Amino acid sequence: MSTSWTEWAVPSYWRERFPWKIFLPVIIFLAVPSLLSAGEASRLSILLLLLGLVFQFRLWDDLGDVETDRIEFPERVLCRRRSVAPFYWLWLAVAMGVVALLWGHRPLLVCYIVTVTAFFLWYRFLAPHAPGVLRYHAVAVKYPIFVFIAAGLSSESRGPLLVATMALVYLTFVVYEPLHDRRLHRCPRMNVVLGADVALWTISAGITFILARGDSAPTSVLSPLALAALALATASYRSFRREADCTNYGRGIFLLAFVALLTLHGANLWA
Repeated sequence: MSTSWTEWAVPSYWRERFPWKIFLPVIIFLAVPSLLSAGEASRLSILLLLLGLVFQFRLWDDLGDVETDRIEFPERVLCRRRSVAPFYWLWLAVAMGVVALLWGHRPLLVCYIVTVTAFFLWYRFLAPHAPGVLRYHAVAVKYPIFVFIAAGLSSESRGPLLVATMALVYLTFVVYEPLHDRRLHRCPRMNVVLGADVALWTISAGITFILARGDSAPTSVLSPLALAALALATASYRSFRREADCTNYGRGIFLLAFVALLTLHGANLWA
C-alpha cells in the first residue's frame, strides 16, 4: 500500500498540480526582492523556503477543495483516492521542512505559525460558507506573507519598498485568478469586483514605478512601463467583460509585475 502510494500518488499529484513550467516562475516572482538582496542567507535556502511554502499551501488548497473537486474534477489524483490521509502526512512533512529552514529566525517562525493557524481556521470553519469572490481574495493573502517571510532571511528593507512589493504581489494574484478561472465569471457582480482589483493593481504598479525612480531605474524605462501597465489592465478588463479567454492577459499581468519588481529591487541592474 505504502509502496504503490509512493510510486504513484505523489509523483502524479506533483505533475498534475505542481508543474514546474507554472510554479517555477511563481517561485522566482515571489523571490525577486530576496534574491536581489540575499544578505547573510543563501539564495538556495530562500528558494527552498519558497518552494516549501508554495507547495504546502497549494496542497492545502486542494485538500480543502477535495469534496467539491470530486464533482467538478473527478479525474484529479486527489479525487480518485478513497482516502487523502497520506497527503496530510505529506503536508506535515513539508511543514516540518519549512520550520527547519526558519529555525533560528524566531519572528519569521512565529509569523509562519500564525499564518498556518489562520488558514486552518479559514479552511475548517469559514471557507465552506464564504462566497467564491471572498474565497479567492482570502486565499491570495498567503503570497505577500511568503514574500515577507522570505525577505526576512535576506537583507531586504522592511520599509516602503517591501510594503509596495507585498501589495503588488497580492493584487497580481487577485487579478490573475478570475482571468484564468472561467468558473469565477459566474460570481455575482464579478465585473465590478475585477474592475476594482484591476484599478488597484494599476495604482500599485504605478506606485512601484515611482518608488523605483532614480537610483533603481531611469525614468526613460519607467514611463513606458507605467503606460504598458495601464494599457494591459484596460485590455484585460475589457476582454473579461466580453467573457473571452483571458489567460494570456493574466500571464501579461504577471510578466509586467515581475518587471516592476525588478525595477524596484534591482538597483544594481541599472548601474
